[in-house]
Amino acid sequence: MRLFEYGEQVSPSINETETTMPSGIKTIRNISRTYRHIGRYRKIVGILLKNGFGFLFKDLNVFRLLGFSKRELDSSNTEAAPLAEYAPRLRSTLIELGPTYVKLGQILSTRPDILPTELVNELALLRDHVPPFPFEQVRQIIREELNGEIEDFFSSFDEEPVGAASIAQGHHAVLKDGTEVFVKVQRPGIRKDIMVDLEIMGFLASQIEENEPDLAFMKPTRIIEEFSTSLERELDFHNEVTNMISFAKQFEGNEGLVIPKPWRELSTRRLLVMEYIRGYRADDLEGMKCDGIDLKAVAELGVKILLEQFFEHGFFHADPHPGNMFILPGPKICYVDFGVMGRLTEDERDYFAQILTDMVSGNNKAVAKAVLKITTSEEQPSLEVLEREVASLIDCHLKGNVKDLNVVQAIQDFYGVCYKQKLCLKPHIYQMMKALGYADAMGRQMAPDFEIFKQVQPFVLSQAFKRVNPIHKGRQLLEILMDWSEVIQKMPSRSQEIWEQLMEGRIGFEHEIKNLQSLNNALNQSINRLCAGIVLSGMIVSSAIVLHAKIPPLFYNVSVLGLLGFLLSGILGAILLYSFFQSGDK
Repeated sequence: MRLFEYGEQVSPSINETETTMPSGIKTIRNISRTYRHIGRYRKIVGILLKNGFGFLFKDLNVFRLLGFSKRELDSSNTEAAPLAEYAPRLRSTLIELGPTYVKLGQILSTRPDILPTELVNELALLRDHVPPFPFEQVRQIIREELNGEIEDFFSSFDEEPVGAASIAQGHHAVLKDGTEVFVKVQRPGIRKDIMVDLEIMGFLASQIEENEPDLAFMKPTRIIEEFSTSLERELDFHNEVTNMISFAKQFEGNEGLVIPKPWRELSTRRLLVMEYIRGYRADDLEGMKCDGIDLKAVAELGVKILLEQFFEHGFFHADPHPGNMFILPGPKICYVDFGVMGRLTEDERDYFAQILTDMVSGNNKAVAKAVLKITTSEEQPSLEVLEREVASLIDCHLKGNVKDLNVVQAIQDFYGVCYKQKLCLKPHIYQMMKALGYADAMGRQMAPDFEIFKQVQPFVLSQAFKRVNPIHKGRQLLEILMDWSEVIQKMPSRSQEIWEQLMEGRIGFEHEIKNLQSLNNALNQSINRLCAGIVLSGMIVSSAIVLHAKIPPLFYNVSVLGLLGFLLSGILGAILLYSFFQSGDK
């Protein structure tokens, strides 16, 4: 029987208190951060330029501020290169940039609704290959977190880790009462390194989004925000302990599911102590067969538990890949690594069930409308075009025998439709679909005659009955009435305020013209240069007058003030010419 090899699956946020700061303080703070991390900025931009990603900075000033020349930028510009050519370079670049960027690449490799297929396939090759950190550092972290030595809490503690990854590594240990536990220890200094990289990622993403229209629709700032929020949660192991307890509570009494018990009194922000599980990885089919475990029963149990999370609880394990699931005799399924969890609202569950129902019935327009409710878009998508894409997708995957349906491929093709229509799936909807794909793939590996649709149908029907249930409808109507009652209560006072402001001439209107910032920057730059030119001309004329008038002090009958004026004019003129050439202006 294979031991439980626990490797963390990590996920992070930029300080929320900044949103309440005055703009001036935020600006000063951002500038101080930029200079505090100037070395890291230079290294990141240097690596990107070296690997041919200069086109990301073609309209930005950041590379000049960091001391890179326009020639370096131009020599790095590979914008015209085909996607298949620079995708491998992107993967090697992320590895060179370090663990935070590798983790970002791994997360992006699971988002084909955002990135094209070529990039997704290449980023999927990213793996954590991180050597373990020394045991003395493990001992030091436990000493700092628990205010004691390892021997004070554990009767034995294996120095060799069970597994190591970029964020943490895990060790097998035994408590004083003889209980076997798994101890997850956060890598020393990793939080500080990640926070610096996240600040830089956020800044670069905002610059790219503002200045690169071709890349703006992918919303790089939103991707970094999601990544940041997720990773910061995983950096605090208290969240994982809470997730484990909540998950166990919602499945209380379910004998088919095992949740490792956490030791809360021994767990901290950087340390997690939990029950040590001995079982088979979900992809160790031979081991399970040798132990007499019914693989088809495992597949059906796994899907049932997953669908119950989606449709009944709305709180689900968002990363149920084989490394995060262990199979015990019974059969029983044990989930591990609760760092990445998803939550679905009741409306989101309804929309997803509605999509599945309407796809089977062939109601393409209803499917298209429901898809718009589980996605976001900066532009108003065409419902007709989306309906045609949906019809093609249904014809391809559901017009034949449902038994032959390849859920993973169907989901991939659905992502392709979203990408073409510039629709981004809401994060938790995407996580749910990814988990469903994992379940179907594992089920087919375990039992060739496995049909996931047979497991899905009862849950979808149950969700459909909930939608038409009079009690459910009554509750929805009551919520609507409550919302309208609040609006009606506030309307008289609001109307009076607006009327008074209108009569007194105090109503103002704010408006914003998009894409005006670049024009504003260009005008500011031109005006600054014009002013500098006028000052330079004035200095030259003044210096000539001073020289001609021989205003003292004199040196060899030449005015010193006049000479100084010409010298300063020459320096100012050289700076002005240099700025012209650097910016490429003619």
